[in-house]
Amino acid sequence: MKLEKNFLSPFNNQRDFLLSHLLPYDPNNNKAKKLENGLREYLLLIIATEQALEIVAKKDINRFDPLVGENACQIRSLQIALIFLRYPVDSQALLSEISRVRIHCLNLIENLDRIVNKRPISDLFKSDIEIHLNFSEYFLIQSYLLTKVKISKPPSKENPLVLNEYTDIKKIGEISHIGSNFTNKLVSHLRQSLSVHSVELIQSLAYQLEMDQTVKQIISADFVIIHRHLKCLPCFWVSKVVIQAAIKYKIPIVLHAQLKSQDRNYQIENEIFLYFDATLTGYQNVPLISLKKETPAIVLIGSTARDFNNLPSVHDWKKELIASGPIDIFLACAATHKQYPNEMAGEEIYKDQIQNKEFQFYRKKAFEWGCCLQNASRFFWSHVYCDSIENISLSSFETADNS
Repeated sequence: MKLEKNFLSPFNNQRDFLLSHLLPYDPNNNKAKKLENGLREYLLLIIATEQALEIVAKKDINRFDPLVGENACQIRSLQIALIFLRYPVDSQALLSEISRVRIHCLNLIENLDRIVNKRPISDLFKSDIEIHLNFSEYFLIQSYLLTKVKISKPPSKENPLVLNEYTDIKKIGEISHIGSNFTNKLVSHLRQSLSVHSVELIQSLAYQLEMDQTVKQIISADFVIIHRHLKCLPCFWVSKVVIQAAIKYKIPIVLHAQLKSQDRNYQIENEIFLYFDATLTGYQNVPLISLKKETPAIVLIGSTARDFNNLPSVHDWKKELIASGPIDIFLACAATHKQYPNEMAGEEIYKDQIQNKEFQFYRKKAFEWGCCLQNASRFFWSHVYCDSIENISLSSFETADNS
């Protein structure tokens, strides 16, 4: 079993990261006529950092919901929850430094002719405009940028229960006007970076949580595949680590369920939010009032789909979902989900896990319980993200008012 070595700790609070590392090129090569471009591209990162920190201060956690492209939203939901719960960012302290650097960077652009010998932008970083970040800040900036370019559309007719999202790089221009060549490279670079951090988080947690040897093996480097330059791990085993970490660190889970009539073009007939708090061994349904409003929670948004005449009452629907609980629902959905974005790329690896009894159990039960795309009669989750209990409750009240 080959293990990833020297991976970055998801709990590192030292300022070991540099904002310039988010540039999709080596700043040492950016000289002469490219110096102005480099400064303007770095300025975009400075402004994005400022905007991300302002969002942190407002605790609008759901604005850190990046579209990476390797079917691992559940990992980012956990990482974001851990950051806000255990390693919060001191946004006010950093904002003053960001403001100073932004003004200095603008002055450099306006007085470019005075820069001696058109030295490379990397020299300016060493003394003037570099920003040192801890892991939480570094991760949130990347997440913000990849959330900024995310566009959500209504589900397609072919996949009415599947989230329909794509990337629009032109939205980067809302932060600062910059060329499309740079924005394409930046988005690609950020995706690769977050995919690496996601794999490292799961591998680190599997050992910290002392999970069994099977889990450690299947989330090791031997089971990592590369899909469109993104590192990927199998969905079910990632989800096992996520759920164990959520229990360990007492992260609430919220089921945001939409009741849909499949014989009426999957029209939404009702919508509910169910809150679950972590116990020593799992999760229990609790009233909203028992949870602290600032607490980050992992939100599973999904559908219960049946023909209109077979839809349950709201009372019975809630009872079914509470009886199932978030753990079994989460793992059953994960077992029938594509284990990798490209199943063919992971075909040989997939054969190894297909013999696992737990994986087979949840895969079989997903069809029986109604937790898969082919049978979503109980609950099929289409997305996982993180938000504060307060924001989620406000959404639930808005939903109730509009129903």
